[in-house]
Amino acid sequence: MNLSKIRNLKRFSSKGFTLIELLIVVAILGVMAAAVLIAIDPAAKIKAAKDATARSDMGQLGNALQAYNSIQLRYPLNAGNPGAPGLQDLITTGELKSLPRQQATAFTCAPGPDGITTGTNYCYTSTASSGQAAALWGAMYSGATGDYFCWDSTSSTTKKCNAALARPTQALPFCNASCTTP
Repeated sequence: MNLSKIRNLKRFSSKGFTLIELLIVVAILGVMAAAVLIAIDPAAKIKAAKDATARSDMGQLGNALQAYNSIQLRYPLNAGNPGAPGLQDLITTGELKSLPRQQATAFTCAPGPDGITTGTNYCYTSTASSGQAAALWGAMYSGATGDYFCWDSTSSTTKKCNAALARPTQALPFCNASCTTP
């Protein structure tokens, strides 16, 4: 056997991949993984999950408010009124075990002259002294900054509201008519 045939035989019978082949495969897998991450958009999925949690919490609070109203014949009065703890009444009367908390830090409701309560990052207001109507709102994560969810006792549904729309007050505890159902 001549020497060139032996060299050719060794070259074709070697097992494994060359370094270049492995690097090409790793590069292709990296490009495919990046494409999948871009298609999935994990940040948007996290915001959508937080929105679902916020809507669920709003529904839970709305149901508790409706149950409270059916027994007390009024909604809880705001914390701005003496002796009226607002949403805390839902725990006192057993409608809820605890108030849900939003994960937002930028969305807070500072207590003001209209008696809007804080404590859960879900804002709450009711008609000044009668408690015949109520509204609840909280941060929305997937919309523009300042967009929010709103629930009111007239419709008993959670709506999606644009940041530019006025939020409920004691004088008018209802979601803006321009809010949409998500």
